[in-house]
Amino acid sequence: MIAWLLAWRKSGGAFLDWHGSRGQIIAIVFLSLGTLLFSVSRISLPLTRTIYLTWMSVANPIGLVMSIVMLTILFAIILPIFSLIIRAADPLRKRLGAATYWEDYPNHDPTLERLRRPF
Repeated sequence: MIAWLLAWRKSGGAFLDWHGSRGQIIAIVFLSLGTLLFSVSRISLPLTRTIYLTWMSVANPIGLVMSIVMLTILFAIILPIFSLIIRAADPLRKRLGAATYWEDYPNHDPTLERLRRPF
């Protein structure tokens, strides 16, 4: 990572098209944070455990809320719209109000070629 940062600094970020943009700054911050956390995990396991437990105590409620929000959107918005579209298209050709949904199957001649390919 240090070599990458030195090469990036020496070239002025020229090999990256997003030089000076907000995305580049965020990427460098996350890369540095990841390197720092990796280094801490190699140095002090109790500190790593504390960081992990803190991170999980924050991430668990976020995950719980996001899963409820996403499932609510799925079941309250997306599935009803999908079911209305499918019902309007009638892919099973179920004519509503019909006495029967039976469809006559056309008979095929029992030729040798037809019997070789049953499906």
